[in-house]
Amino acid sequence: MEMPDRKGGGVSKGARNIPVSVAKGIAEDFQKSQVIIIAFDPVSSLIHVATYGKEPFDKENAAAAGEICTKALGGDLSKKQTFEDYHSDYDAATFKASIELFKLLIGRNDGSPWATQQMEKILKAAGQPLRQA
Repeated sequence: MEMPDRKGGGVSKGARNIPVSVAKGIAEDFQKSQVIIIAFDPVSSLIHVATYGKEPFDKENAAAAGEICTKALGGDLSKKQTFEDYHSDYDAATFKASIELFKLLIGRNDGSPWATQQMEKILKAAGQPLRQA
């Protein structure tokens, strides 16, 4: 999420977002289920927030904590830019977790042909790439 400055200025096109992959890396390196990164860019006067949660519940809580911290720092949430919003749509987090589980199970190649076929149908319906032959 990217926040305008305390004065309510617009989001600068030159501002560089903090990738969620950085927060995910911290979670994996330090064995944490939720990570919230908050940074201030003095050039653009923007508050940058990147959140990561391992499970759907963690994703939602990390997003909520990111918003609480942003408000505490004077950020204007009405002008935020959201790239993945698990805070407002818990089902999206559950769906994404399910897709990742299906990909993992298919990649293991130890399920029955019927189970693999069913998972491939679900992935195809979700617009996800199927396993590589």
